[in-house]
Amino acid sequence: MKKLFLSVAILATTAFAANAQTHTLDIDALYEVIVAEAEADGPAAIVSNAKYLLNADRAQGIFTLISPNTRTLRIDNIDGNFPDGSGGNNDKPTVPVTFANGITSGHRLETNGLSNSTNGRKIYINAPSAGMLKVGAWSNGDEGRGYDVVFGGSILAGSPTQLSKDAGEIQEFNISSAGVIELNPNGTGQIYYGTIQFVQTTTSINDANADKGEPASVEYFNILGSQVSADATGLVIVKKTYADGSTSAEKVFKK
Repeated sequence: MKKLFLSVAILATTAFAANAQTHTLDIDALYEVIVAEAEADGPAAIVSNAKYLLNADRAQGIFTLISPNTRTLRIDNIDGNFPDGSGGNNDKPTVPVTFANGITSGHRLETNGLSNSTNGRKIYINAPSAGMLKVGAWSNGDEGRGYDVVFGGSILAGSPTQLSKDAGEIQEFNISSAGVIELNPNGTGQIYYGTIQFVQTTTSINDANADKGEPASVEYFNILGSQVSADATGLVIVKKTYADGSTSAEKVFKK
């Protein structure tokens, strides 16, 4: 079984507001960890100037980045190798971007190609409840560069097949229940993620289910969404179903 490379230096950004808990993938914090790791001869490696290869899976809060060294994500400054704006491809913004969800990011994750069904360049979000997924992604404008949002075994409506060159836009997707969401690039060229955020419709799984008693059933799934036995080891999604039909899910690491 593949082991996730966990970095304790990265913490999920979590905020509470008006009965909604927000989880944000902190790409700027991830960048700092990757730079330090590359300098220490860790799995991460520098490509050129400000660009690095992750070369290992990463976990941050409810987010898991599938990024083995055979099919890795890359991370760099949003303005690429030209932070002063003096050069580079015209698809690269020259300053940190503030996205429509209010998040400002100075760094971006780059897919450098499409994912496949077995590994690499995917991002999983372990949604604790129903909510709204907000993705700030763009491309260099070449044809056929987008991503699929997969939930419950289906590609959600609105998954972009062609991202624009306008960094700062947000794509939003309604998520109907707790479960694992998959972001899977569907084009042949790179796309860029500047922010990924999930806003729950309830404040907390524990709070929401505090008065429900013991669950009526408990199911176990791996990170790819396949059901596994209760004694499975590694990263496991535990789904609980209560007598009133409501569900909750949490990610646990079982030895």
